[in-house]
Amino acid sequence: MQMVTIVPKSIPISLRISEESAAFISQLEIKDAVTPSEKIRAIIRNAREREEEGNAPERLMAEWHEHLQDLQQRVGTAERELKIHSEFVRFALDWQNQFAHEIVQDAFNGEASMADLADFENRLADQAFRLIDYIARLGVTASAPCYNPALVREKLKKNMDLLHLVETQVAKGEEE
Repeated sequence: MQMVTIVPKSIPISLRISEESAAFISQLEIKDAVTPSEKIRAIIRNAREREEEGNAPERLMAEWHEHLQDLQQRVGTAERELKIHSEFVRFALDWQNQFAHEIVQDAFNGEASMADLADFENRLADQAFRLIDYIARLGVTASAPCYNPALVREKLKKNMDLLHLVETQVAKGEEE
């Protein structure tokens, strides 16, 4: 027996758009969409998904991940062309993706308890301090693996006074 695939009937729609909008659509890059018609169908499909799924964490993360991947590819291409590399940029982009995941994931089901809020806070703190730890490690050497090798130390210098105050307060609290 042969399987028959039923293709939904498509309805032709004619529309007029400004030259500016036509230029925008022609330069717009959408995965698997080349022609203006394919791009407009993709825009409608994306709008329908956003409407149907709302702010579902999975959709938000997929959308964010796609944007981040595009950025990482552009950075990688530029680095290869210029024969440079920044561990800081790579780590920051990776960290940002993980931090965003913690924020958009469904932290609470229904009403939040104190434990739910404390767990959420703890997960965000873990991510934030992971970044602080990495930056501090890059600051140990005078020449960090960045486009500007002095970048990390220059930025850390601006925060050292505050960090020394925190260190003093922590030591003072331990003595009490």
